[in-house]
Amino acid sequence: MKFLALIGLMLLAACAPFGTSATDPNGATLTLEPTATYNVLRFAAGSADTQTVQLEIAGIGIRVNDAKCKLESQLIKCDLGNVPANKTYSLPITGNAIQARVQYARATGLNYELFLK
Repeated sequence: MKFLALIGLMLLAACAPFGTSATDPNGATLTLEPTATYNVLRFAAGSADTQTVQLEIAGIGIRVNDAKCKLESQLIKCDLGNVPANKTYSLPITGNAIQARVQYARATGLNYELFLK
């Protein structure tokens, strides 16, 4: 009976997303900073390297000028690759009602997601 309970517990654990975490202890951030004529969207990696960084942007009349960014459906998706520790990717952006999300991984195998606040 204990064996069956253990098998059930293992199957339940296998259904859970592997390697995800809600809070990044390395302090990555996603911010939007206004200037006089445009905004700058910034992803700072924090104190450890980030891997497979994917940035998604939505809004009204959004325009960016970076070869890493492509329009897909009604989102701008940017494949940033890796952003080293203590480095920041900056993207000048114009438009209104800007919303953004970044997904990335750490060398630990954990995946993280940040939303523009």
